[in-house]
Amino acid sequence: MPTIMRLVGLTEAEKETLDAYIRYKSLTKAAGALGISVQLASARKQRAIQKYLKAKEIVKEFEMFRMRAPSILGV
Repeated sequence: MPTIMRLVGLTEAEKETLDAYIRYKSLTKAAGALGISVQLASARKQRAIQKYLKAKEIVKEFEMFRMRAPSILGV
């Protein structure tokens, strides 16, 4: 039986954390700038990465179906 998975986009907090991480190039500095613990910043980063990996896997699966019947899927 297939697993039902609900995939949601990044939360504002995850976006904010990733943005700060990119800007400061250090999770410790990013956490300090946001006023949160390094552990919380790390957890947000990991959640964002997991969402990305799940979405990537979904796209990969969909592409297999699209290659078999693009006209039926309409994409």
